[in-house]
Amino acid sequence: MTINQAYDLIDQLLDKSDQPYFTENEKDDFIRQAIHEFINNHYSKYDVDQVSRDALAMFTEYIEIDSLDANWLNYGVDMPDEYVHIIHLRINYASISQNPSNFTSAKIIGAKDFWDLENSKDPYNRPDKLNPICYIRQPGPSNPVRAYFRPITSTGAIQALVLRSRSHDECFDDSNAGDGLKEVYQREVIEIAVRKMTGNIESDNYKVALNEQQQSKTK
Repeated sequence: MTINQAYDLIDQLLDKSDQPYFTENEKDDFIRQAIHEFINNHYSKYDVDQVSRDALAMFTEYIEIDSLDANWLNYGVDMPDEYVHIIHLRINYASISQNPSNFTSAKIIGAKDFWDLENSKDPYNRPDKLNPICYIRQPGPSNPVRAYFRPITSTGAIQALVLRSRSHDECFDDSNAGDGLKEVYQREVIEIAVRKMTGNIESDNYKVALNEQQQSKTK
């Protein structure tokens, strides 16, 4: 489905609910919002639902860093532009060899737990090379999102799987086979966008749309 076909489908769905006309720029804004909600909804079920893993396939990005510098690792490893969520991060403390057996998965935790564990005097709770920890933060509005991990290493490598946002043009692109979201997921994005558009207006559908929004937050 192309973006123009998406506009047409939105118009059809809005016409059936007796809604006013939206410009293409306005539709783009709602589609972008819908894409972010689509990502968040499926991310919450990523580890337990193959459908969600399939839905997010085009949003996943693999990161590999095999030349680490201890002087800057304290400041974190930069995530890609349009980063949304981290799925998995693992660290190779042995060497820069890409042998999977040399990598150890890091436990992704919050900032408080991260700093508490790093400064813990308890040798059984402090992170080590068999039990590394990681947390994600954006240190400032002009800085990229970064992954911080302990213990650090200057001889190994990092591999991470993350989710990054895609533009509405990328999601609705069928110029080549395999481009864009699969149509079943495009339609899901459009349904979210239309719900947001109907909820944006005081109408008979407003309460229904608002209830759907609240329900989606609790799932």
